[in-house]
Amino acid sequence: MTISPSLTLADRAEALLAAETGAGPVRLDQELDMAEAVAIRDYNLTRRQARGERLIGAKLALVSPAAQARTGATEPIFGWLTDAMEVADGSTVAAASLNAARIEAELVFVLGAELVGPGVGVHDVLAATAGVCIGLDISSTRYETRGAAVDAVADNASAGRFVVGPPAPGSRSCDLALTGVLIERAGEVFASGAGAAVLGHPARAVAVLANQAARLGMALPTGFVLFTGAVTEPAELAAGFTYEAHATHLGRVAVQVV
Repeated sequence: MTISPSLTLADRAEALLAAETGAGPVRLDQELDMAEAVAIRDYNLTRRQARGERLIGAKLALVSPAAQARTGATEPIFGWLTDAMEVADGSTVAAASLNAARIEAELVFVLGAELVGPGVGVHDVLAATAGVCIGLDISSTRYETRGAAVDAVADNASAGRFVVGPPAPGSRSCDLALTGVLIERAGEVFASGAGAAVLGHPARAVAVLANQAARLGMALPTGFVLFTGAVTEPAELAAGFTYEAHATHLGRVAVQVV
């Protein structure tokens, strides 16, 4: 389907939502502004909730200067995560159900207390965090091709599926900026990084999200699961492989792709 100027904002949002369920990816031939993109993202969250999905977290994207420069972003963006997107650790995901899917390892914060912006900083995030886990973010764009930052916002930051590893004891006391992360495909390491790749410290990404949410009149609630952005470079998701990520002191997480 092509998103054209004749479509309403709701029509554009519905086209993106339908792209997940067999309608095929969307071709964009009209530029969005950021307010329209945010409205589309949030409209589709309400549509998900109307069909029974629960909002359980959010994912950040474009957390590196290179990614922002490539897409014209001035700050990180985020997308919403629902329970329907979660894949259990060690279980399977069907590559055919996703479009132009990529996989990357991320550090995941689980909130033990509400975070209310504006003015949230790293220390506020760490104080509100119940635990930190290693996770796998599997992105899937609803567009034919990935575009600018504003398109990524409308696309819910390409949120597709996500896998969260088990909570690690004492994870809040780790030096998360120095936490090493690697990701394997079929037992062979193909990417690695450290927590500092995410804005210098992954808790800073959560602070950015809390302050962005405040601009929308929202707080981040207790129990929210927060993917903080890519520690490793994304790789194309391929069927027939098991992907496993490891993080120093935080354990491992895995998914099988069929």
